[in-house]
Amino acid sequence: MDYPQLIGLAATVLAFGIIGLMLTPLRNKPTLAFNVILINAILTSIPAISAILGKPIIDIYHLSGFLGDITVKIDALSAW
Repeated sequence: MDYPQLIGLAATVLAFGIIGLMLTPLRNKPTLAFNVILINAILTSIPAISAILGKPIIDIYHLSGFLGDITVKIDALSAW
């Protein structure tokens, strides 16, 4: 799996987690929140470790005409 796919997957997990927190009963919300945070920590640590070890990540996400292009740059300083 490429790094842009991991970043996109982390954003998807976050979106589903937010929706899930709105729909989940009160007694299950802490467990869901913990799982979403844990999964996102794992998914975003993989590209961060790669950037710290000297392989910076530069990617451009092409969104709709309204939002334009979003450039994501992860270097050693921002990964730290």
